Amino acid sequence: MKLSKTLHVGFAILATVVVVSGSMYIWHLSVVKRFKDLLQTDTRRKDEKDMQIEILRARVDTLEDMLDELQKDIPDDLLKVYSYDSDTHKGKIGFCVWTPDGHTVTQKVKLITALLMKYKFKQGSIELKRIELQGDKRIAIVYLSETKEHPFAWKGLYFQGSSGGAQTTYILVTTYLQPHYNGAWIDGVQFWYDGKPVSSDWDHISLHGTILKK
Repeated sequence: MKLSKTLHVGFAILATVVVVSGSMYIWHLSVVKRFKDLLQTDTRRKDEKDMQIEILRARVDTLEDMLDELQKDIPDDLLKVYSYDSDTHKGKIGFCVWTPDGHTVTQKVKLITALLMKYKFKQGSIELKRIELQGDKRIAIVYLSETKEHPFAWKGLYFQGSSGGAQTTYILVTTYLQPHYNGAWIDGVQFWYDGKPVSSDWDHISLHGTILKK
């Protein structure tokens, strides 16, 4: 009788173990399946996002090509503030500004200076100190200075890094020289920093010496 009870208890325990093990196995399978489904869903979503990104890139490239074509038709009597794409290493026109016929060269260069400081180099100070004659060339002397609010804007930001330095150089030089402007303008520009002409010691910028319009 005792043996029979022992067997019943043993079978009951075994049955319980089997049921619990089976339930855990089924639960394990469902968890694994759900995990696999989530991975597949994430992979599918990533593929869809990658495809959408490629489509957007293609559209951006198309728009940039259209803008490049449109920029060729911009009148030569408008002053231009230039931009630089660090990804493509290409310069382009950022925006244009019209000036009245009565504006002097100094007034126009001051306008460009103000626009550069407001829209391109907000943390730094830019000042047209004077326009002087060097031989028969009119050269703008431009001071780049730090401010109390941003004491490291030029030397710690705009002059730093190969990409940042190239961007700063292109925007300043091209905007001041106005290669496509057909009105009265300066013949060159000289940049000063910290009270003296920019030297060639800086690694990432090319703003030293007198830079002439070609």
